[in-house]
Amino acid sequence: MILIYLTFFARRRRGQHNFRDKINFAFLEKVWRMPEFRHPHQFMTVITEVLGNIAAFLPFPAALCIIFGRRFSNKQILFIVLCSTFTIECLQFIFSMGIFDIDDIFLNFLGGVAGIVIFDFLYKQVGYENFDLRH
Repeated sequence: MILIYLTFFARRRRGQHNFRDKINFAFLEKVWRMPEFRHPHQFMTVITEVLGNIAAFLPFPAALCIIFGRRFSNKQILFIVLCSTFTIECLQFIFSMGIFDIDDIFLNFLGGVAGIVIFDFLYKQVGYENFDLRH
């Protein structure tokens, strides 16, 4: 539910009237341009956006494992993460609730990768039965 709120309602972008305003295929353009920034708020905006996109999908792999058990491999979980973030970006584009941004897909995927690494570490330390909500 939090992911849906963040994706569609938390930051609506207004004033997108043409196709170019609704789609971004420039891979990490803002990140590469950070050395050019003159104001601290520009730097913080990009950092917040990058970390926010990673953090948004960080718990997603753990949620899949907790809800469905360990029936998915890590590759399958990453595929689900990729499909989910791609679907969200497409829906944002279709319903004009944001822009289709290749950076968001990449950063959400990184969040999924980090989520798998963290969950696997905790799984090995604590044991899966402590995460299993189906009992």
